[in-house]
Amino acid sequence: MPAPHRPPRIPGPQGLPLLGSALHLLRDPLDYARRCAHTYGDVVQIGFLGQRTILVSHPEDIRTVLHTQQRNFRKPAFHRGFSALLGRGLIISDGAHWRRQRTMVNPALHGPRLAEYGTIALSAVESLIHRWSPGGPRDLHADFMKLSLEVIARSLFGTELFAEEIVQLLDAVLRHYLSITRYALPDGIPSPGSIRTRNALRRLDELLARIIEGRRASRTSGSDILGSLLEARDSSGHAMSDRDLRDEIVTLLLAGHETAALVLTYTTHLLARHPEIAGRFAAESDALGRIPSPADLPKLPFAIQVVHESMRLYPPAWGISRESIAPCRIGGHAIPGGAQISMLPWIVHRDRRWFPHPERFDPERWSESGAKSLHRFAYFPFGHGPRICAGNEFAMTEIVLILARLSQRFRWRLLDARPLRFAPSITLRPKRPVYVEVLPRT
Repeated sequence: MPAPHRPPRIPGPQGLPLLGSALHLLRDPLDYARRCAHTYGDVVQIGFLGQRTILVSHPEDIRTVLHTQQRNFRKPAFHRGFSALLGRGLIISDGAHWRRQRTMVNPALHGPRLAEYGTIALSAVESLIHRWSPGGPRDLHADFMKLSLEVIARSLFGTELFAEEIVQLLDAVLRHYLSITRYALPDGIPSPGSIRTRNALRRLDELLARIIEGRRASRTSGSDILGSLLEARDSSGHAMSDRDLRDEIVTLLLAGHETAALVLTYTTHLLARHPEIAGRFAAESDALGRIPSPADLPKLPFAIQVVHESMRLYPPAWGISRESIAPCRIGGHAIPGGAQISMLPWIVHRDRRWFPHPERFDPERWSESGAKSLHRFAYFPFGHGPRICAGNEFAMTEIVLILARLSQRFRWRLLDARPLRFAPSITLRPKRPVYVEVLPRT
């Protein structure tokens, strides 16, 4: 009797028993994943602590997962492990609930409201201009984290009240969820970290309940995102519950705070490293003849190109994951149901097949003619397909207007010529402070 046919094994590093490639991934996940893709191809199987992840790096295969067969892929088990924090917010929900919430959230982040959020960003940046006006060395990441928190808090709630404490609580919970010690202990066994996390979640829920109750009691919706979410109705005419509101607020804070700060940080660092591009950037902003406004975005095409190129090199969300629901095929390989799929913009954005001279900072890639030649799924800093980040237009509006305004007042000089180093977690955080010298323009 002939032996049953077995599909060929997906190529990848053998790794150590049980650990797999954990030591390499913990040491430098960006470099190791990129070397694996270069060595083994566009579909690679990598072991990590007894589990296996399939790394997918070809744009056509990314199209399969995020677009053409997206209903066969859901958010992975790792993401669902954050449900105590994110509930059923857009980042981790699936199916009918995700479609309902996405329909209700979209109006709050698009259309006429974008101009209001752009105005908030321009107002907030004036306080940073005041701090920078004497000149001197500044830690870009620290300054932009503070600025982006002010922007997202005022856009969400109309106020910065409680915002700093809420973000500190979010960060404390995330640090526990991402720590190795969390996985070393079985669920249910208390530890100092798990106790602190429960207390942080309790305090977070108290603060958000107070904000939601206060807005409902005021009987005024307001022009901020919370106001829009309170007014939103689904196809049956039902509003969001307080729990749904809480989950989407946490999701928007988590997705909209640090990611914007990272893009601002890395883009400004790149402008400091490339003064000729910074000069062209500033000249475009100067040509407006006044402080930029949201209506000026079409007049800032080079600024938009610069931001796209910055996110190509340093995507703030450096990895996107899915889990297959049913068996399928990706890149000619048989993929079982329940497989963990990872797609890394960090790898695809630096693939010379799609981006010639990929290490070069070249905003001209995003000129009208250059962008047309790009494979649609070779660039995905906001994800792609139906689940593309709901706040992508909000983020671009905020980032471009802030940088355009800052370039009217300052130029930057590198204080550290070393390449950037990273401490990747959920986002692509810098491993050390990102210092530049701020030079006021006369």
